[in-house]
Amino acid sequence: MSILDKAKELADAISESPELRRVKETELRIMINMDAREIVEEYQGIQTDAISKGLNYEDLPEETKQRLQELEKQMNDNDIINEYLSANQELNQILESVNMVITNALNGNESDCSSCSSASGCGGNCPSGH
Repeated sequence: MSILDKAKELADAISESPELRRVKETELRIMINMDAREIVEEYQGIQTDAISKGLNYEDLPEETKQRLQELEKQMNDNDIINEYLSANQELNQILESVNMVITNALNGNESDCSSCSSASGCGGNCPSGH
């Protein structure tokens, strides 16, 4: 089996994972909830605008910083957005674990998470269950 075949197999496994399914489900819930969608869209719009202008957070006008803080509070208070952020974090942990396994293998290290730098390991997402 070629490297690309293995990559496709890995991609298929990730696409069928409960973590990705949860991200997609919560993302859909955001899209159909007008309040959640408006908060996220405004927040992303401000971020996109700042990036296109090459601005860091520190360079933003004070009014924009205050609006971002208000939107962050609204996001923190919104259960649907919190579910999405949690689901996205879980998926990212899986992807980081996969990357770590590949990196360790390429460096000739064991393909477990014994070198994981987080205090809790990889949350049981690596082959050795760390």
